[in-house]
Amino acid sequence: MKDKQTIPILICKNMLGGESPFDLSINNHQQKIINLILSTILKYQDHILFNELVDKNLCELIKQQIDLQEYFESNLPNYDIIDQQFLSQHNDEQELIKGINLDHPKDVLQKYYELFGKELVDSQEESDSVVSIEYHLINLPVTLQSNPQEIMKVLSESERPDYFENKVIQSIIKFKWNEYTKSFYQNRFYTYLIFMASFIFDIFYSTYAFAIEIDKNLQGQKIEDLETQNLLKISTKVICSIVLFYFLTYEINQIRVQGKNYFKDGWNYFDFSHILAFTLYCILDFTSENQESLILIKILVIVLSFMKLFFFLRIYDGFSFLVQMMAGVFKDLKYFLIFFLIFILQFGMIFLNLIW
Repeated sequence: MKDKQTIPILICKNMLGGESPFDLSINNHQQKIINLILSTILKYQDHILFNELVDKNLCELIKQQIDLQEYFESNLPNYDIIDQQFLSQHNDEQELIKGINLDHPKDVLQKYYELFGKELVDSQEESDSVVSIEYHLINLPVTLQSNPQEIMKVLSESERPDYFENKVIQSIIKFKWNEYTKSFYQNRFYTYLIFMASFIFDIFYSTYAFAIEIDKNLQGQKIEDLETQNLLKISTKVICSIVLFYFLTYEINQIRVQGKNYFKDGWNYFDFSHILAFTLYCILDFTSENQESLILIKILVIVLSFMKLFFFLRIYDGFSFLVQMMAGVFKDLKYFLIFFLIFILQFGMIFLNLIW
């Protein structure tokens, strides 16, 4: 077998039309040929210069469910930066992900201070423990610059979880999350905390006021400060309603953008149920004298409110794992829980008839 460095370039684009055999096979959905050419590139042309062949077709390859695990682990999309200008050790072990536009991948060797000059300040204290630093360049300029939203859309629609197990895709997702998405959800979370604070105050105050009202009725005393109680109840509900109206407008915009796909996400049903349940709770709290129905709807609102709180807690890494784990547990136990509820309903109906 010849050494791959002695083998001439096997796959390249046509100098006239600009297309390569790899492009033609992808356009014609010839998956066997795609896999054959891709394996040839990975075996004999595993260099960042040839990544252009795959880079411009990456989204289409993901759509066609091509196995890209070996590609993501190769030197094509992931360039290891080894240069004396790049600091090799530092006392801070956190991961940094930076974005930069380059004309050529190796231009990054001249961009150290532009990328890390402020973050990687060399510590002068000898007592500090240091860790080794690895630098990796995600070499996907066409995918990330020509249509940066397309890669995320394609990944979200992909049915192959193995795409998310490699460092390249994880780095892209982390970068986009930290740069664009995290602050958006954090602002929404802080807004929702206003609702939670007002709602919790309303629940505790209404319970306290109702208990005082019962005691005074039993003692034959008149209820004082009724206007103050109503003012507090109205104020908290107005604040909560304003916050939920803000979330309602967002949900409506999401329906316009996503269409039918909006209803494929289970969290969206909880969002709408939460808004409807709170609206019903506000109406019953001021119009209904039946405390039993009010208590039931209040319990429903409490459950949905904290479920939405759990949704926002996924923003933070420490809570994300716990929330996902609990969601997975309930998903695995869904049939048991349904059976258990039917079982409880059965005996509840039996005892109800025995009592009457």
